Amino acid sequence: MASSFGQTCSTAFEDGTLATVFDREEFRKELRELTVARLPWGLPLETRVELLRPHAGRRYTFEVAVRTESGWHSLIAKLYSSDRPDVFRVMETLQEAGFREPAEFAIPRPLLHLPSFGARLEEKISGVSAEDIFVEGSRNEKIAATERCAQWLARFHAFAPQMGKPCEDDFSRIRHSAQQLISTGGQFARKCKLILAQLMAAGPAPDSGEFRICHGSYIPQHVILRGHSAVALDLDDYFLAPPSRDVAYFMVGIQRLAEKRLNSFYELDWVADAFLASYVGSSSDSDAVLERLPLARAAEYMHLAKKRAVATQSNEWRERTEVMLLEVLQALQAPPLAGGRRRQKAETRGFGEHAVGEGG
Repeated sequence: MASSFGQTCSTAFEDGTLATVFDREEFRKELRELTVARLPWGLPLETRVELLRPHAGRRYTFEVAVRTESGWHSLIAKLYSSDRPDVFRVMETLQEAGFREPAEFAIPRPLLHLPSFGARLEEKISGVSAEDIFVEGSRNEKIAATERCAQWLARFHAFAPQMGKPCEDDFSRIRHSAQQLISTGGQFARKCKLILAQLMAAGPAPDSGEFRICHGSYIPQHVILRGHSAVALDLDDYFLAPPSRDVAYFMVGIQRLAEKRLNSFYELDWVADAFLASYVGSSSDSDAVLERLPLARAAEYMHLAKKRAVATQSNEWRERTEVMLLEVLQALQAPPLAGGRRRQKAETRGFGEHAVGEGG
């Protein structure tokens, strides 16, 4: 069986073996058994491997294209720096709970766990990314996509089995991030002190609603729409938390998408609002979600501010950090039923006028 590695990433592990994993006989044997006995596609004749997405020091995502007697087929392979058998088990459990095609709301089918490689093979989902629809689609297409994304998440929170460990609460997340930025003694200390004062005045999130399994990184890029199905990818960061965490993450994810591809953080705010309205209309726990959402949004903005503050010292990125800190303050001041919406945009001169790089 011939093979080729489309893009070598030899820094994935200290021993530099990432690029050779797909050429090992053990991998070839497992792939043969999978494509012949389980899929079935037939005997592999050639494989091509392309790096899709690196998360340095954690995991790497690849597309594995396999040519058999029946033609070319594709799989997704994930290689971890530390093996994650738990993700494979979670995906199997979710499939058994009904999140499998042809159901309306699904996840990819987990196919094979290879503990000796710290790897997992799973179904490759074809379709249109919600990300592309939000950027390139018509208004009606965007609204339809937000509804599908919101409905998937509401169903996930309502029916997925409880799995994972509880994560740090939003109140603590904001406090720890603000304290870290203050400790650097830089230009962001004053706003961070204001955030801490506002945080203490607001107090912890209301003790309402239940913890549910959360996707953990639910963003437009991780939702594929095809036909009547919505399929959510990348469950690697799942945890137990109030559902507001996923809702806030997706809404801020829409803003980051707008910043990255439309050069304006606020260009798709109406899409985020439509997503929230659809989620609230689909959820049986909407009151608790809305109560907790301002703090959850503030926590996501605070995390983004901390990330940007340490990323670079350019003027443009400093301005973007300032914007995120203003968003934190305004989210903390928003009434609960506003879902953490700011009263006005936290604008900084020049913000959004230039293309945004991948690192944001």
